[in-house]
Amino acid sequence: MISRTTGIIITTIFLFAEYSFSQGIWGIEMAKEVSELHATVKIDVWRKAWVFNQNESIILDWGDGYQEELPLGNYGFFSSGLARLSYFSTHYYDQPGLYAISVKDSFLLADVLNIENSGNKGMVLTDSLNVRGPDVFSNWNEATTFVGYPDGDIIFLVDGVLNYPMSYQTDIVSGTEDLQETIVPFPAEGYSPPAYTNALYMDENVLVWDKPIEPGLYGVCIKVREVRLDYPMVEDSLLMSVTHRAFMIEIDSSMLVSTYTPFVEGILSVYPNPASEKLQIQWGGFTPGKGQFSLLDVHGREWHREAIGLGAAVQSLEVDVSDRPPGLYVLRMQVGDEVLSRKVVVER
Repeated sequence: MISRTTGIIITTIFLFAEYSFSQGIWGIEMAKEVSELHATVKIDVWRKAWVFNQNESIILDWGDGYQEELPLGNYGFFSSGLARLSYFSTHYYDQPGLYAISVKDSFLLADVLNIENSGNKGMVLTDSLNVRGPDVFSNWNEATTFVGYPDGDIIFLVDGVLNYPMSYQTDIVSGTEDLQETIVPFPAEGYSPPAYTNALYMDENVLVWDKPIEPGLYGVCIKVREVRLDYPMVEDSLLMSVTHRAFMIEIDSSMLVSTYTPFVEGILSVYPNPASEKLQIQWGGFTPGKGQFSLLDVHGREWHREAIGLGAAVQSLEVDVSDRPPGLYVLRMQVGDEVLSRKVVVER
């Protein structure tokens, strides 16, 4: 067992219990292990101002048609006002395969700025786990697990850039595993990427938010893919698991280096990044006029161009990238004599 700072697992769990609006969800994540066809899970739900309810339970869907109701296993309270509710279970699969394990819960914290009407919204989190049969060499795997609490320390740099480092625990098989992190949508209806952000992305194990400009509570989600590479008798780049940590980040006014002022500086953001099907482009805060978007590959070849209008209000555009080869691309925004650029990753 070693600590790592990369990786992702996909798990979906359905949670049903008696909740009040004052006991909002702050975060959720899942740890998973598998040995041959036997899997174990530990689900942690983080709640703000939770009041003990011995009847609280969740419904876990193992992805093979079997669901079960899990009673609350244990809980703990922390100085930050968070309560961690933990649930445990084991399961035997009839057949090997890549399984989605799922969880659903309600309700989120109220007043999350980038989740519309968040206090009335539930969430569905979906991870995945590769279950391998007894005839496959090294059929044991511990999926990547987040270490530490989701309200961990935010490192705020003097230039207004937020750094939020992540640590992971995972197994390493002969040095052949690789962890790949990305920012993905918070798993709740009504989510949108934080407005007026220049960048929200993962730099290896560090979540980077480049100059947030509006204080408040935001929902974010980190995805870690655990991949086994060049393993004997196994095809290259075998996906072993996908893991998510969905949680809240609170920005206060002392973290801001400036406030957003229309007609002074423009904001350009892309989401999701990496993208597999649709790329959302968002811009605003420009002097009224005309501009242009171009998308180029790493060789500088343009494959999409579109004229746009500029103004103070936030506008958005959707671009289909489903037919593009995986890899790195560049989004260029022409505004008069000025060019804004963003890196875009397309993955499958």
